[in-house]
This record gives sequence, structure tokens and C-alpha cells, in this order.
Amino acid sequence: MRGLESALMALQPWPPHPHAQNTIRVATYNIRVDHDADDGTGHEWARRRPLATRAIADLDCDIVLLQEPSPPCARELEAA
Repeated sequence: MRGLESALMALQPWPPHPHAQNTIRVATYNIRVDHDADDGTGHEWARRRPLATRAIADLDCDIVLLQEPSPPCARELEAA
């Protein structure tokens, strides 16, 4: 594995230069599915939504892949 890691590092500088062209920032973020059982708890979507929105915005990525969003949660995040 060390040989493969060294070869990959030789191909691409890490961390990428902040002004590098042709770079794409990609992230994945698990927002936790919205459960009725979470109502009234710290896991309730209404409490997590502003935190998730801010965290996703702070990632400053070109592509963000979300895990476990319900359709309503996905629409709210997209609108935000």
C-alpha cells in the first residue's frame, strides 16, 4: 500500500494549491434520516436543519453528496 500511496502523491500535490485550476472539491455528508421518533429531541430535523445547512455551506465544495435525506429534507437543504 505504501508504494501505491507514494505513487499517487507524486501525481498530485497535496494539499492542492488554493489557486489551482481544474480542481473539483467533493464532499459527502450524512444528515441522518428524519425520524418521527426524533420529535422533541436534539435529533429533530427542525433543530438539525440550520446546523446541517451551515455545515454544508462551510464545506465550500463544488459537489456535495448527501446521505439519508428524506425528500422534504433534501428540498429544504436545496432551498437554503
